Amino acid sequence: MNIVLGLVIFLLCVIMAFVLSTKYVEKRKFYEDFLSFNDKLKVELSFTKLTLKKLMEGFNGRKTIFFNCATRYFDDKEMDLTVKWLRGEEKDYVKSYFSTIGTSDAVSQLEYVRNVDVELRKKYDDAKNEEKKYRQLYLRLGILIGLAGFIIVL
Repeated sequence: MNIVLGLVIFLLCVIMAFVLSTKYVEKRKFYEDFLSFNDKLKVELSFTKLTLKKLMEGFNGRKTIFFNCATRYFDDKEMDLTVKWLRGEEKDYVKSYFSTIGTSDAVSQLEYVRNVDVELRKKYDDAKNEEKKYRQLYLRLGILIGLAGFIIVL
């Protein structure tokens, strides 16, 4: 009976560590999608000059947090960033990005998108490094705490 209880405690600790570590994965995916959208916008501004709605139609198959947020903004002009893993200044940055694109001529928009690209790449690299470092840490701590709980129950 104690072995079963110990295994349950171990599994719960590992599952909880896995769930807690997903915020780093989600943040990396968010910035990856943001960077992808910005790159596509840069190409569109340079060559085809499609509208933002048409540009978003190219991403319809992707149902991620970033694209859901972008679609909602372009449809309703309402920003819905209720994720806990983005800090306040990051949310403000995303909101200012969406409120800025599509508001002026193509030349100034292209300049803005190119400037944003540098900062987005830095944010993406930071998110990727955080994921690499902290996800492993969370999982290892979950396993260690689970093993300690298993030993205590025995």
